[in-house]
Amino acid sequence: MSALFLEKLSKAVDATRLLRIYGDSIEKKRFPGLHIFREHDAPTLRQVPVDDERLKYLALHYRIRDTPDNEIKRAEKTFRKIKDAGEFPSSSQREQYESMVSSAEARIIRRAGIILCTCNQAGSRRLIDYANIELCIVDEAGQCTEPETLVAIAKAQKVVLIGDHKQLQPVVQNNRVRQHLSRSMFERIAESGKARSKQLLDMLTLQYRMHHDICRFPSETFYEGHLRTDQEVSRRRTKGDTFWLRLTKSRHKRKCFVHVQGNEDMNHLASEGKGGEGSKFNWLEASVVVKAVVSLRACGVDVGHICILTPYTAQKAYIEYLLKKERINVKVLSVFASQGKPNILKITEYKPLIYFSHALHYRKRSRVHNTVNRSFSSSRADSGIAV
Repeated sequence: MSALFLEKLSKAVDATRLLRIYGDSIEKKRFPGLHIFREHDAPTLRQVPVDDERLKYLALHYRIRDTPDNEIKRAEKTFRKIKDAGEFPSSSQREQYESMVSSAEARIIRRAGIILCTCNQAGSRRLIDYANIELCIVDEAGQCTEPETLVAIAKAQKVVLIGDHKQLQPVVQNNRVRQHLSRSMFERIAESGKARSKQLLDMLTLQYRMHHDICRFPSETFYEGHLRTDQEVSRRRTKGDTFWLRLTKSRHKRKCFVHVQGNEDMNHLASEGKGGEGSKFNWLEASVVVKAVVSLRACGVDVGHICILTPYTAQKAYIEYLLKKERINVKVLSVFASQGKPNILKITEYKPLIYFSHALHYRKRSRVHNTVNRSFSSSRADSGIAV
């Protein structure tokens, strides 16, 4: 969930009624509490990302400590002294501390009007016990496995699923269960005849992001030609206009597909800590992408307006390596990492977008199509190259 969205939401509603609940590991990293006595937790917590301090006024683990002379903070200060002395708190101290935390959480959760959390956290004991959920909205429901969605909606009186099963699908690492969990509840409902006949499905057709020529591709390929582009998008003029005019002899053609058939490699970069274990890379595709960036720069395009997306962390690392050799500073992101990054694809900037995928090597072509669609549809791009 992006900080930009939360900042806007907190301005639109009473911030005191807005509550964000993080996962246990993030809360423990910020406020370890009794976990400072559990040495086996330390290596795991070091890998956990920190929360966003700009939005701490919304977070539950800050709220329960945000009072003068807070009893929870006093107890945690005592625990640090006990830890430094090489001792361990008594059972009554532990029970009292856990009771204080539980009571403070209950008070704040019951008072909240809007609660923001992950699907898994929606099934936590504190939310089950203290929250009265009238309406549950599951965002990016097309990326949630069915069990995750069930956890989120279990206590809700009304449910709204928002997403697009034509884009990124659930990520399931376990090969044994992938065939059973890779289809989201959202997709199952959306593809059923009952959803359409009972008018349970509503599709948004007007888009404000990409150039209309780029929009034509996902519209015709994935959405039966239903997508439309707002007129304001067509009136944009960008620094990439000159380049595309040279390339296509037309200001209206803004996408280019380049077929490259190279050899795929795996685990080479992962062993050096530069890519995910089992991640893939294709050196020929990466070379073509970097050559395209060099050509864009030679045509006067500001490389700061270019973003490269790839589905693989190893490919990301290899492209970054090649760009570094060319002394070019361009954002390279995985398709998943690019989501919720307003600072990467700024609303005020319309970036030429180079996208590539290992379509020939993917075992499941539908996943390739969905990932390509996500990259085109979610970008605020005025031009695109798919390699």
